[in-house]
Amino acid sequence: LSPVCLGSLRRAAMVHCNTEGVGEYHERFTVRYNNQDYDVFMKKRPHLENFLATVSKWFEVVVFTASQKCYANTLLDVTLA
Repeated sequence: LSPVCLGSLRRAAMVHCNTEGVGEYHERFTVRYNNQDYDVFMKKRPHLENFLATVSKWFEVVVFTASQKCYANTLLDVTLA
């Protein structure tokens, strides 16, 4: 059975991030970009973990973003940990 791809996920639909530490957040991580470290404060959308755990049983999940690779990879590592 070949995996079916669920490709409509966008980073902005999964989480909201900022570098100012404004408001409540679930995770905090550091991203290095252009030789500078940035603290990123991430708030997950409600039920994100449950949604990803459920759909990943039936689909290959693909996330689209216009963000820099160093940020996107770290964000996914933290989100899926």
